[in-house]
Amino acid sequence: MYPHALRAFASRDFRVVWTAAVVSSSGTQMQLAALGWVVALLTESATKVGLIAFAGVVPLVLLSPVGGSLADRFPRRQLLLVVQTLQLAQAVTLWVTWVAGVRSFWVLFLLAAFGGATTALAAPVWQSFIPSLVPRRDLQNAVMLNSTQFNIAKALGPVAAGLLLVNTAGAGWCFLINAVSFGAVLVALAIVGDAPLVRRDDGASKGFWHDFVEGVRYVRRDPGLRTAISVNSFVAFVGQPLVPLLPIVALEMFHASALEFGILAGSFGIGAILGAVLTGWLDGRRVPSGILGVGATVYAASIVLLAASPGFAAGVASVVGVGAGFLTVIATNNSAIQHLSSDEMRGRVVGIWLTTFGIFNPVGLLAQGVLADAVGIRAVLVADGILLLAFFAYVRVSRRLRTLDTDEALRNVATPTPIAPDPASMQTP
Repeated sequence: MYPHALRAFASRDFRVVWTAAVVSSSGTQMQLAALGWVVALLTESATKVGLIAFAGVVPLVLLSPVGGSLADRFPRRQLLLVVQTLQLAQAVTLWVTWVAGVRSFWVLFLLAAFGGATTALAAPVWQSFIPSLVPRRDLQNAVMLNSTQFNIAKALGPVAAGLLLVNTAGAGWCFLINAVSFGAVLVALAIVGDAPLVRRDDGASKGFWHDFVEGVRYVRRDPGLRTAISVNSFVAFVGQPLVPLLPIVALEMFHASALEFGILAGSFGIGAILGAVLTGWLDGRRVPSGILGVGATVYAASIVLLAASPGFAAGVASVVGVGAGFLTVIATNNSAIQHLSSDEMRGRVVGIWLTTFGIFNPVGLLAQGVLADAVGIRAVLVADGILLLAFFAYVRVSRRLRTLDTDEALRNVATPTPIAPDPASMQTP
């Protein structure tokens, strides 16, 4: 028997993929933390730390629609095997480069961009693949748990990186462990079965651009999808740049060591795990708009508290709050996107969502990195928190958040009960 907050684990394929994803995501977070830290130490520039993060996300603009279109054309498990192999190749290349003694910022920038390109192709396929692993009644829980595994990794990866990093020594181990971790997902994908491909009504594809335009029209027709993607875009622009700029927070505000940086970055993941527990408990008890409102308040207020933190311990506690609020907002919003999208359009909708992220997040990263160099990271954090509070107040007062409350979500607002494992899910494909 599985409790209500973990009911998606009743599906065997979901359990296998989720467990492997925790391993792989932890390796990725180790690599990202190590890369941000060594760039901060080597360059002493918030702008260049922002540029490294920029390189990792800007490929989403061009390649996410391609990944989304591919996810709606071909079997998603087979696509994931291909793109996960490309991500493995990027991690190995970064490790070999570092071990060879290359410390050029621009080489690291190009490798980060290659990693961003593989992620841009993989993300919409992954997000479209997850719903096929569970019954529809467990979809919201599966999306939340998928976000949770990513944030468990955000807790484990940076702390592990902090333990391995001494100045810039040990970064190679972080890059190597990330490369090895991709094997877990490749094995899991080899074990689980293929979901049947939903045939498209329009017959043969007319090309990636046609798919993208078709997806945009689909989103524009649905007020819930418009709201969800707008919320994600604003968070990507204002709130999410905080995470890649944590090395600057650690050095400028707290004069932190490598281990303390790992603890600070890991506290975001710990907060996200707490946010996942809260989201899982509220799921079925409150409508999505209500859950998102709770998370938004915690998220924005915690960023302001971080800016005002007098010392390292207070900073860690504030980042825990940031992680909890962030997970609650993003998991609830992304679950709404999955529910509001038909299966034959899901890949393209996710691709559009990631494209908007790829537009707004890099611009936010660069702007906040430059501003942090000019006026200090504390002032940037205060502005972020105030802007987030104002935005979430607007979407609530304007009743836009209510468009996330599907008829199915309204029906499901009832006392949750434990879910027994699905016997069919226990069978080996």
